[in-house]
Amino acid sequence: MENAQIDRKHVAKARRQKFASVPPINFAERLPQMTEMEKKMVVKNAGNILKVGRRRVKKIQSHEAMLSSCD
Repeated sequence: MENAQIDRKHVAKARRQKFASVPPINFAERLPQMTEMEKKMVVKNAGNILKVGRRRVKKIQSHEAMLSSCD
């Protein structure tokens, strides 16, 4: 066997042992972490949405200016 394959087997064995000995995190403990991650995503997406909205407003204003100059 190659050394890399042996290393992966050792890592996999250690992970299985840890998983077997440590109980999984229950939902009550995981919920605050999930809430924080969701808040961060909402803030990030809100900034992107605002940026896109501003671009659209500028585009509409430039079109309106162009149309009013043609009159």
